[in-house]
Amino acid sequence: MVEEMPGAPSGKRILVQRVVRNDFNVIVAPGGPYTDVDVSVRFKPISGREDASGGIVFRFSEGRYYVVRANALEDNFRLYYYERGRYQLATAKVAPPTLGQWHTLRVVAVAMGMLSPGPVVITATFVGYLVAGFWGSVVATVGIFLPSFLMILIVAPILTRHRANPNVKGFVKGAYAAAIGTILGACILLGKIAIGDWLTALVGVLSLVVLVRWKISNPVLVAVTAVIGLIAFPLLQPTWVFVK
Repeated sequence: MVEEMPGAPSGKRILVQRVVRNDFNVIVAPGGPYTDVDVSVRFKPISGREDASGGIVFRFSEGRYYVVRANALEDNFRLYYYERGRYQLATAKVAPPTLGQWHTLRVVAVAMGMLSPGPVVITATFVGYLVAGFWGSVVATVGIFLPSFLMILIVAPILTRHRANPNVKGFVKGAYAAAIGTILGACILLGKIAIGDWLTALVGVLSLVVLVRWKISNPVLVAVTAVIGLIAFPLLQPTWVFVK
């Protein structure tokens, strides 16, 4: 509900949620489409026993969305994805917002991140640069790549030395199965996001055929399909696009 509150950053009138016996409500802005986004919100947690938080919802489509949330009852700052259930993607330990005080929450989203495979890993350098300049990009790059390199350097020689061991063989087969299942799950999730009409379905099928038949380089295939998307989007103007 809309109420008057002296001292509100926007003036006198604010949006207040006082209902406590319902799920987490969200307020959705008019549809875009949007590309690069820089949005902020001022919020003041008033009270609560289980939750006293504020946040920003983005990429909302048919009940699916991402939300960045800060909770006054917890010392964290979290990013969630919601689709028939909440999935935590990232968290950071920060000083919790104080009850009864106004706080600012800001989200900067760059559309280029989903163009290339592995967007979270590939855009780490860019995000680090936005946050802390050159040295921020260096730290972000080292932080996201170094753990996997260290695991390979440490674990690979051990597995090679004991590859004839039945327990090691079972471990490797189980890890392969888990990796394949994770990749297939990601394919299904990304397919729901990226395929929404005859053109995207055709691009997906042809890309699979090209990869299997001619084993073309992945960067070349991504570049070609990106060009197709750039040409087709203004012509078809699809309404199903997930980013809104």
